[in-house]
Amino acid sequence: MVYYKVIHKHNLFDKIEKRRIGIFTTLELAEDAVDKLKKEIGFKQTSDGFKIVKIHRLFKPNYLDIIFYKKGFDTHKNDKKKTVVVRQSFAEKLLERFDFLFKDYGFKLEKIDLGNAIDENGKFFFYGPVYCYYIYNDDVCINILNLVQRQDYNIYITKNKSDDQTYIRKGVSVEGEYAYNIGLFATYIKASIESTGEIYGFKIN
Repeated sequence: MVYYKVIHKHNLFDKIEKRRIGIFTTLELAEDAVDKLKKEIGFKQTSDGFKIVKIHRLFKPNYLDIIFYKKGFDTHKNDKKKTVVVRQSFAEKLLERFDFLFKDYGFKLEKIDLGNAIDENGKFFFYGPVYCYYIYNDDVCINILNLVQRQDYNIYITKNKSDDQTYIRKGVSVEGEYAYNIGLFATYIKASIESTGEIYGFKIN
């Protein structure tokens, strides 16, 4: 028997993220699933990552003609027995929430491991890793620091992108509530650019 499998792949920091969307009885149903998901969170930013593969099976697959990830990357995958929460990675959330920066203002997203945690005076204060997610262009850099072992988040705004924690932590410190609510922070950044043309005092061209 012939079926059509839909998968989605995209590169994230040189790592391939793969999602199995579903197996369908006809090509038309598979294409319809792709068209629907292209409108959802995460998929609409990586719409070229879909692929439909013709497969052969001796037996009828389970969960036939069911679309997984119906509401995007961070969603619920429903089957007949249970509901599984499928979490969107933090980097994928940044790509989705700050989509307007990447599309309209030429921003890029990068991630680096900065090692142990160092304060603004260059003194060690906790064991790493400390991941820094950079959202940046030629005008400004948004530095989101994640101290993994404590799951602490801090955001600093600097002029330039740098792997020097001392430089980063001497930047403009963003209110703590935004560090733990990226959606709210993105909304604030967008409103700030639209009203003042700036991000925390840095002019956006």
